[in-house]
Amino acid sequence: MNGHSVAHAIRSRNAHAVRLVERPAAAPQLDPFALAERAHARKEPFFLWQSADRSRTLLGVGEVLRLTSQGSGRFGEIDAAWRALDCSEATDALLLGGFAFFDAAQPGSRRAADFFVPQVLVDREGTIARTLLFTRKEGAGQAEYSDAQRLLDALREGVPSRVVPLQVFDPPGARRAFKARVLAATEEIARGDLEKVVLARTRFVRYPEFPSIAAVLRTLSAREADCRVFAYGDGRSVFLGATPELLCLCQDGTARVDCLAGSAPRGADPASDAAIGLSLLGSQKNLHEHRCVVDAVRGALEGLGLSASAPPAPRLRRLANVQHLYTPVRAQLDGQGILPLAQALHPTPAVGGSPREPALRWIAAHEGGARGLFAGAVGFVDARGDGELDVGLRSALLRPHGARLYAGCGIVRGSDPDEEFKESEVKMRPMMNALRGGR
Repeated sequence: MNGHSVAHAIRSRNAHAVRLVERPAAAPQLDPFALAERAHARKEPFFLWQSADRSRTLLGVGEVLRLTSQGSGRFGEIDAAWRALDCSEATDALLLGGFAFFDAAQPGSRRAADFFVPQVLVDREGTIARTLLFTRKEGAGQAEYSDAQRLLDALREGVPSRVVPLQVFDPPGARRAFKARVLAATEEIARGDLEKVVLARTRFVRYPEFPSIAAVLRTLSAREADCRVFAYGDGRSVFLGATPELLCLCQDGTARVDCLAGSAPRGADPASDAAIGLSLLGSQKNLHEHRCVVDAVRGALEGLGLSASAPPAPRLRRLANVQHLYTPVRAQLDGQGILPLAQALHPTPAVGGSPREPALRWIAAHEGGARGLFAGAVGFVDARGDGELDVGLRSALLRPHGARLYAGCGIVRGSDPDEEFKESEVKMRPMMNALRGGR
C-alpha cells in the first residue's frame, strides 16, 4: 500500500475502528542512547529526540502504526489520518518521524512524509522517566501488549560502543563543482530571477562497520549545546544530527518559529569572537538574508489568519563552531495544530530560498543528489495536535558502509564561492567529530 493510501485509509475509516491504547511499563534507569543502539542492531525502526536544554529525551522503538504520504498534500494527509485515530485510551501517544525537503521522494531516499506510533516509548524529563507500551485495538477486542513487552525486554540487552576508522571520500572535482554552483546562483540572483537560494553540499565518509549510534549521539549531546539532537532509523539507515533550528513549536495555544539565517565562524578567543559577532550584526549581506526569512515566516503565519510578532532586530545565537543571526517569531493559535503550520512554513528561505517556487526549481535542477530529510523536518506530534518539528540540519545519513554528511549555505547577492565553501566546512565539523568518537 503506498503512502497516500495508508493515510487515506485510516482517515476514511470509522474513527473508533482503529484505537490506540497504552499502559506504563516498569523500566527504570533506561539509557535512551543505548536503547537506540540496540534498536538499530535489531533492525527495529526508532526515533530519538533530545531538547536543546537537555531537559527532555524521547525514544520510540517498534511500530504500532505507520503513516506515510507524498506530494503537495502530504502534511494534510498525515494530519487528517492522525486526527482520525481514537487516542482516548492512549492520551500520551506520540507520532514520531519527519518530512523530507521535497514533496516527492527522491531516488535512494525515504518517503516524503514518514511517521509512526512506536510500540515502546521512553520519555525522560528531568529526573523523571516514563516507559509506555502501545498497541492497537480493533473494535471491542482486548489489548495485547506481549509484542511490545518482548521488544522492551530485548532492548535492555547491552550493545558495546565502538569507534570505527573513517575514510573521507570527496569525489574528484567536488569542491570546484560546489563553487561553480555558488557562482551560477549569484549570476541568477544578479539577473533578478532569485533573491536567495540555499545550496546543499555533501561529503562522503566510509567505514568498515556501522559506527556506534550511542557514541555518536552522546558526543553530539555533550558538545553541541543549544541544539536539538535527533536520530531516525528505519532498520538499515539512520538519519541523525544536532540541529540549531526549530521549524515550529506548538504548545498550549502558542506557536514559535525560529528564524536562523546569516552565519559567521566563532573566534579563536573572546575578543576575536566578539568582533566577528559585531561584524555579523552589521553585515548588510547577512541582514538582508535574515530579513528574507523573517518576512517569509511572518507572511506564512499571517496567511493562516494568525497575528505574528517578532523583535525588531536579530540577535546573535552562538553555537560551538558557528554563530548565527537569530529572530524568534511567535503567534497565538486559533485551533491549528502543528502540521498545518508546518505546511505553511516549509521550506522557509533559510533552507530553500526566495521566492520559494523559483528557488526550489533551481535547487532541483542544479544541486544533484538527493536531500532526503536534510533541511526537511523531524519531530513529534501529540494526540492534541501539538508538538515540535525541527529542521534537519547539521546532519548525516548513515548507511552500512558509509555516510553522507550535509551542510547548507544561503546564497544571496554578494556571496563569495570560497567563503561559502569554508562555511560548509565549519557546519560539517560537528558531525565529523561525532563520527570520530569526539576526537
